[in-house]
Amino acid sequence: MVKRCADAVSETVNTIKQKVIDSRLGHFDEIGTRVDKKLWWVHDASNCEFTYLNISPKRGYLGMEQCGVLPLFRGGQKWASAFIDLLMEMKKVKDKAIEAGKESLSYYHNQKFEKRYEELIKQAREKNPLPVTTAKKRGRKKKGKILALVERLDNYKASVCLFIHDFMVPFDNNQAERNIRIIKVKTKVSGCFRSEEGARDYLKIMSYVGTAHKQGHNAYDAIRNAISGCPEFIFE
Repeated sequence: MVKRCADAVSETVNTIKQKVIDSRLGHFDEIGTRVDKKLWWVHDASNCEFTYLNISPKRGYLGMEQCGVLPLFRGGQKWASAFIDLLMEMKKVKDKAIEAGKESLSYYHNQKFEKRYEELIKQAREKNPLPVTTAKKRGRKKKGKILALVERLDNYKASVCLFIHDFMVPFDNNQAERNIRIIKVKTKVSGCFRSEEGARDYLKIMSYVGTAHKQGHNAYDAIRNAISGCPEFIFE
């Protein structure tokens, strides 16, 4: 029955795929799953109207490329791809500055990035004006998700660009993502937590072991010292 249904919707799903490719807005993500005892990746290309799911043994861009949506997706917001390019250029310049032993960017680069940021925000606002309506309604007009994002990028510009002004601030949030990856492994192995208490106990131990690792101690020594009544050794 599963095969029969899948065959029946095959052409329709191809149409859905093309509609996502032709859409102005796209969301892309991935999640790992087991297929024939191997780790594969389910890739999601979707928006508020269409959902297209496919699977690949590859993750990241390679997987999305195999699934055939992202390489063809152009969207209707040209400023968005330009904004991504700007952020990546910022990161590249910062990395080179750190390699050269510098603690800040040059005046030239700061001014260049400042000007480009403002230009892209202006383009984004022009592309996404407030919708015109003849209805007489009280309160603020609905901005829509894109304009709301543009305004947040404008209002929180200092926070978005903080990584090039303070070299202690990383470009991405990978540290937090690495810290919670163990939960995905736990879920794959055990399926779930049997109780809230068990979940909280597990997270306490992972907080402790994770911090021990960052302080230069291995998990075995950390657990052994904790059980022996000396968990604070990790701070020594």
